[in-house]
Amino acid sequence: MRILAVSDIHSEEEAASRIIALANSKKYDTVLILGDIIEPSTANPLGTPSFAEDLFTALISSKTKVYSVFGNSDIGVALGKSVDLHAKKIQFAEFSLAGFGGSITRCGAPWLEFSEEEFYTGISKLGIDNKTILMLHQPPFGIGGFDKISSGVSVGSKSVARIIDEKKPAVVLCGHIHEQEGVARYGETLIVKVGAAMNLRAAEIEIKDGKIEARNISL
Repeated sequence: MRILAVSDIHSEEEAASRIIALANSKKYDTVLILGDIIEPSTANPLGTPSFAEDLFTALISSKTKVYSVFGNSDIGVALGKSVDLHAKKIQFAEFSLAGFGGSITRCGAPWLEFSEEEFYTGISKLGIDNKTILMLHQPPFGIGGFDKISSGVSVGSKSVARIIDEKKPAVVLCGHIHEQEGVARYGETLIVKVGAAMNLRAAEIEIKDGKIEARNISL
């Protein structure tokens, strides 16, 4: 199984076009979207949910499986029953695929944010184990340097890091921090920090014979 993981599209038309083209190429079995699909602005603080709707319509039409969680900017976005994986877990090949969207509380309204306690409780309810691929928008705190913004400050979630320590998921996919991308092993867990699609970056994951490999790619 080959998977395309994307995050932080932020209403960039070129990024959406390339994601759709890859889905239509049949190179990937599944597309995973890790949130921040749309971009709020001063003129339009709720962003443009129709951008997300058009993207999902095109991806579903490609016959590629699509699953998504929302990011902190995705106000008003309807992911759709067959796509939405927020606070859900499904069977996924020999693994399970679980998701939880949003980011930790920092900016306040109108962002889609949760407290650390809400993150820990919400993800814990999903039954995460060492056969789980966990889809998040929010990266963990202090792992791989993937949560550092341009000033060097870490803005990751300590609750997500705690979940990884306790539950040891097979893979954690995350986005949100535009400055960082990469793949790192943390104990028994493979952390995949997906580059920002608005910068035409993504990640490719391959599952073969029960093993998972990942790398960052250009769209």
